[in-house]
Amino acid sequence: MNGKKNEGFSFEDGKVKRPADNRQIKPEEDEQREKHDRIMSHIRQSESRKAFKKTVMICAVTALLLISIAAACFFIFRIKEVSASGSDKYTSEQLAAAAGIGKNSNLLLTSKGKIISSIRSAYPSLDLVTVKKILPDKLQIEVTDSEELYYIELGSDYFTVTDELRVTSQNSSVPNGTVELRSGGVVSAVVGEFIVFDRDTTYNYLKDLLNTVRSHKISEHIVRVDMSEKFNIRLKYEDRFIIEIGDAENADAKLTLAEAYIAALKDTDRGVIYATGLENGSFRPLNEIE
Repeated sequence: MNGKKNEGFSFEDGKVKRPADNRQIKPEEDEQREKHDRIMSHIRQSESRKAFKKTVMICAVTALLLISIAAACFFIFRIKEVSASGSDKYTSEQLAAAAGIGKNSNLLLTSKGKIISSIRSAYPSLDLVTVKKILPDKLQIEVTDSEELYYIELGSDYFTVTDELRVTSQNSSVPNGTVELRSGGVVSAVVGEFIVFDRDTTYNYLKDLLNTVRSHKISEHIVRVDMSEKFNIRLKYEDRFIIEIGDAENADAKLTLAEAYIAALKDTDRGVIYATGLENGSFRPLNEIE
């Protein structure tokens, strides 16, 4: 082993102990270090100010750009023309006014849903309402009139309804050119909405029946559809026949059978046609048909 004494370390309790650094920092070195720290601090502050100014500049330019775009969109896409067509009941001017378009409305920001809702609220008898935006400044509205095919009597009022059972108007007398519709379980009939029944199944049951009737040629002569009794459905054919088909199951075949009976009967015949079966039926003459 080297016999020289290790001046850098000493041992105490079997552990190496590093002696305290007793070196003295010279005044010149301390001054240089402080000067260096001041320079670095100045550089960091300068870079921070530059970064802040750059961020402010970017934000200002971005804000100015957005404002310019918004202003351009406001003037370029301002609605200048509203056209409406498709209705035989209401004029283009009436439909356009019902759309509720403001003088300075923006085409891009205008809600189609709100326009449709506004027009439907003003004219519930409309069946279909569509809105099309035509850049840069035109709004086109297309509507379709509902077919007011039926009426249902509730209390002292008469409500016209479509084949989808949507109420289109409320009247104090029987509407001309409509077929009487009788059904039990009606909870409410509100203009612009669908008839509500006490049972959910009644709506589809009646709607399907009406669609089946309309698919047959005799529908041109039907003046009443009576579903007051669900399993004893009756159709009134002008003032000549009452057609009984029982329930709505196989209604298509039953109506075909009824048509065959009508074709075989005389023009002066009146009575009840029983078409509750699929193949066989019968006819009972009557002088008057209610």
